[in-house]
Amino acid sequence: MANTVRKDIRTVVEKFIKNCIDKGVSTDTAFELVEKLAILIPQKRHDEWMVLANQAIEDAQNKEGAML
Repeated sequence: MANTVRKDIRTVVEKFIKNCIDKGVSTDTAFELVEKLAILIPQKRHDEWMVLANQAIEDAQNKEGAML
């Protein structure tokens, strides 16, 4: 059972990182978001994390636009 949960968590994190990269967010920033999520979830501060994720995506898109 614990092994299944570990695989599910790994799958979710891998998909999240891939989605971040697809949206232009750097790998480092994506992993920082995962670390922040791990801290904020037990504190029931999900909304704060969502704001951080949206800001990272917006920053990446602005940076990408500036590079064009």
